[in-house]
Amino acid sequence: MNRLDTRTHLFVLILATFFWVIMHGKLAIHCLLLISACYLCYAEYPRRALKFIIAYIILIMLAYLSAPYMAILYIILNTFARAIPLMIIGATIMKANPSQLMESYQRLHIPKMLLVMVCILIRFFPVLRKEMFFIRDGIRARGLFPNWFDIIKHPAMAYECFFMPLIARCLKLSSELGASAELRGLDSPCPRSCIYRIGFSVRDILAMLLYSAGGIAIYWGVGR
Repeated sequence: MNRLDTRTHLFVLILATFFWVIMHGKLAIHCLLLISACYLCYAEYPRRALKFIIAYIILIMLAYLSAPYMAILYIILNTFARAIPLMIIGATIMKANPSQLMESYQRLHIPKMLLVMVCILIRFFPVLRKEMFFIRDGIRARGLFPNWFDIIKHPAMAYECFFMPLIARCLKLSSELGASAELRGLDSPCPRSCIYRIGFSVRDILAMLLYSAGGIAIYWGVGR
């Protein structure tokens, strides 16, 4: 695997958060989104970067369309859009292999219990997405909502048919993932081993330097 080290993602996420806090103006956020998307492409996730850019554009357009009619909706959508540059960098950590992530972050002396929670969380979201699709297919198989607008007609029934099974599955998934983590020895006091390459390379150093230079250039150019 020639992808960037997970500690590089953490360092860039801290950098992105710092620039996100000190920058002012919509143009600065646009530019921060672009360099974050470039970093995601550099980390070999170009399709995910494109999805984030499309989501950002859609949120911005919906925010401007809703501004004359509902100010609170504009604030909510705009806030979500402004958080996308940070979500882009966070996506690299969420896509990391849990074994590689634990091995690299243990070298930073991060508490093991915190690492176990993060790894279980990373495993939880993809499984939860599959469970949501299974519940949707079960609803369709039973013929409860043959048309999409039936959900609008019966919101209480839709909530009961979807979210109640989802809550029950989440409780079961949490226990299953906890048992899986314990079975794989995540709580073992022995030193861990990893089949993946752990360590910084020239690509990692170049990624951190380029993102730092891009953030500084945006701040001095349009972010002050």
